[in-house]
Amino acid sequence: MIDLIKFYEEASGKTKAHAWAQLTWVLAVNGAILAFSLKFFIEQMKMPGAIALIWGMAVAGLILSGYLIYVLKELGRHLRGYWACADRAARMSTDLAEIIRPDPPSASTKIPAFMKRLMWPPALFALSHVVWAIGASYYQVHYVSAAPL
Repeated sequence: MIDLIKFYEEASGKTKAHAWAQLTWVLAVNGAILAFSLKFFIEQMKMPGAIALIWGMAVAGLILSGYLIYVLKELGRHLRGYWACADRAARMSTDLAEIIRPDPPSASTKIPAFMKRLMWPPALFALSHVVWAIGASYYQVHYVSAAPL
């Protein structure tokens, strides 16, 4: 029984590590897209179609952010399931009867609170992509296009 508890605890640890790895890599790519978009706009703002490319990069950033939020939700559900299984196994073990609480926790499928906090950075990146694309479009229309040749 102890091995079963250990298995679920190790699985939850791996899931948390996987969530951090996903967050790190996808936000790094998202940041690179945002930085490239800014550099592109500074260097090519007078090019026809520059705004379309910036909006394309913003859509790519939005897709990545949405993907990351979805992955974090799924990993949170798996994590909650691992914890619930480990708790059930611990309650069935007679060796752990002294340290396990007698009332079983609710079998909740909620996402753990720390996983919800991990969803803030991708949401803020999504917002920054939209704000940047709107700001670049505004600048293009009001300052670059209106400037005399």
